[in-house]
Amino acid sequence: MNGFYKQPKILQWIEAILLLLFGFLPALSIIEKGYSQPIFYLLFIIYVPIGQFAFSPIFKLIGVYKYYSPMLLGYMANDHQIDLHSGGSFDYLFIMRKYRAGIEIRTKLLLYHMEGLIKIIQLIENKSIPETVNIVGTSYFFNDRTLSKMGFEIENPSLFYRLNLFINFIDLIWMYSLSQGKLAIPKLWNAKKANITGAKLVESKKVIVDLYEKTNDNIKARYFQKMKTSKGLYYWFALFALCFIAYQQVQDNIRPAYTGRNLTIIYLLGIAPNFFPAIGIPALFILIIPQMQWTNKWLNEKKHITANLFSLAGLISWEFLQTITTRGHFDWNDILWTLIGALVFQLIWTFTPL
Repeated sequence: MNGFYKQPKILQWIEAILLLLFGFLPALSIIEKGYSQPIFYLLFIIYVPIGQFAFSPIFKLIGVYKYYSPMLLGYMANDHQIDLHSGGSFDYLFIMRKYRAGIEIRTKLLLYHMEGLIKIIQLIENKSIPETVNIVGTSYFFNDRTLSKMGFEIENPSLFYRLNLFINFIDLIWMYSLSQGKLAIPKLWNAKKANITGAKLVESKKVIVDLYEKTNDNIKARYFQKMKTSKGLYYWFALFALCFIAYQQVQDNIRPAYTGRNLTIIYLLGIAPNFFPAIGIPALFILIIPQMQWTNKWLNEKKHITANLFSLAGLISWEFLQTITTRGHFDWNDILWTLIGALVFQLIWTFTPL
């Protein structure tokens, strides 16, 4: 439920009345200005979203809005008709702000809507709402096939319902854009009206519950995949950081400070600056390549091979460039250990369960 309504009742009323007063002030100002200059009445187009936000808490407290889930409410619901609406801007602020724009918000909205329908079914089964109640809803995002499967009848909405959508077009644009993950204009002219009786809604309970559970399972699967991906990102970044630190320590501190004559240690300190980058650089590419959002197989399923090839090309090219520059010196041992480092990275990828 909306966190606002979890506060003590007295606090809800105080805040709701303050918001109500705040919502009335712009309206009174527009009316006052419009009395002498009617063009000011056009500002009501901008005022509507302000009013909707400001009046939501008081409408909930006095029963104009009856919530069946955090994002599904009935307007002036009674035993004869329940006029369903998706939650408004006030509910978006408290409920939907924690979800990412796009499919995450879109799926969560669908889940909340189905939660609301299941709640109505429970109320009908408990005789709190009569089976004869008519349940209606009008929206621009109804999926006809899904609604028909749930038993709803689809028809064109009345002029009143269409006007109500167009009056609220500012709110509808930004809320629809959030659900799409980009700026998008809802097709209000294609709005549908869906209605069903309470008895038929109860008959469709299994279909709705099955769809709800399937959607919920998909959300959980995406969540665990996201967690798995996040862990993977930390893992490959840690590998890159470890190799980078090892390279810097050998190159700048350990090798210059070593004064011993052990040939094995001298040899290992000589090839280490090639070995560690050959492991760390592909790990960095593993993080970078997915951000490009390309669909090529070599940049998705086989990104580890692509990352390794990019790294090898750069490191070996740098080694050969040292034959014509004064910085560093060319050494076949460096190339050998660059290849060994690339092989080690490939083995790490193969045996890493992420």
